[in-house]
Amino acid sequence: MLSKKISALLATVALATMLTGCSTVEKIDTPAGEAEAAVEETTETAAEEGTRDNPAALGSTVEIGDNAGPQFQVTISDVNLDAGDVIAKANQFNDPAEDGMQFVTAAVTYTYVGDETGNPWLDVQIEFVSAAGTTHTTGDAFVVGPEPEITSINEMYNGATETGNIVLMVPSADIEAGTFSISSLFGSEKYFISVV
Repeated sequence: MLSKKISALLATVALATMLTGCSTVEKIDTPAGEAEAAVEETTETAAEEGTRDNPAALGSTVEIGDNAGPQFQVTISDVNLDAGDVIAKANQFNDPAEDGMQFVTAAVTYTYVGDETGNPWLDVQIEFVSAAGTTHTTGDAFVVGPEPEITSINEMYNGATETGNIVLMVPSADIEAGTFSISSLFGSEKYFISVV
């Protein structure tokens, strides 16, 4: 009898631990012209979209959150896969990309949909996953990017929308086959977006 109670207690603790780490990510919009096709998709196909093997279209809006609920709606647009000249003009002290690498810039629009406040450059992670499977973050590119930079976005309240630019240094090889991944800082499932 005691062993059954202990087993039940351990199962409850395990379930609570899993739920505490739960977070959400969901695509909520598609670029213009693709909405009709999205409606016609089956539930099974729609569930597979947003994976690395089947990234969503560039310009799609993704809602991310955690166990407390949705936090941000995120849209990546205006991608420049060969932004070396842009970075050179942004600041005279910027170094060029390393050998075999190049700079990528993108505009990211954030809308805060949570109940409290959020800082997009702290709460949202955007990475570049190369065709070879390597991951590259904004922290890898120690350069000043084009204005407005994402770090210039301050704390946001419900309904606020801001756009900032990100810079990533990524491998040049098969760059168009790479993807962006979007996730919450606290471990939401990654949602993948095409770079072109």
